[in-house]
Amino acid sequence: KREQALQLAQKTLMDFATQGPTKEQLKVAKDRIIGGFFVGMDSNNEVLTNVSRMVYYGLPMNYLDTYRDNIQRVTAQQVKQAFQNLVNKDHLQSFMVGPLTKL
Repeated sequence: KREQALQLAQKTLMDFATQGPTKEQLKVAKDRIIGGFFVGMDSNNEVLTNVSRMVYYGLPMNYLDTYRDNIQRVTAQQVKQAFQNLVNKDHLQSFMVGPLTKL
């Protein structure tokens, strides 16, 4: 079962790398990102943290105003391309956690 789980995880990762997200996956991800962003702005400390990030990364002053629109404009192809640029399948490592058993 352990090997089946590992193979399934690797297949899922490689399928995503070659096909990218489905329309539904992309919609769910966008909704969560947008919703979570503004939930995280519920205190002065969080607002200050976001403004500090804007300054540090050289983001425009209207970054917070345009955040939702920018997330909505992300395409499945852009996600797929970014994933392929950042994840090198030849350098993936797997870790298994659980009780030790004799092989």
